[in-house]
Amino acid sequence: MVAGTGAGGPSLPEQPKDYLMPNAQDYRVKSAEFARLASAATSLKHIREFRQHAQAFRNLAENEEWVTANRDRIISNRAPADGRIGYGVAEDRFVT
Repeated sequence: MVAGTGAGGPSLPEQPKDYLMPNAQDYRVKSAEFARLASAATSLKHIREFRQHAQAFRNLAENEEWVTANRDRIISNRAPADGRIGYGVAEDRFVT
């Protein structure tokens, strides 16, 4: 049996209790690291691969920044703590 797989398929490694999700700055650091690797690479294959990784991390950083800036405009699919489904703002739009 392969490590990390079980009856339900591959499983993710457990994160430490104090693990924090990466933020936009972390993604930008990774992007810069891959951009540096791309500029130092000698193989066209590696240059292309590192540039793609750098772009992917830039996109993640931009997405994270957008989510942070627009958190109040995001509609969650989770029920609020009081058990209601949806939010009051959305309910107001559909009341007839």
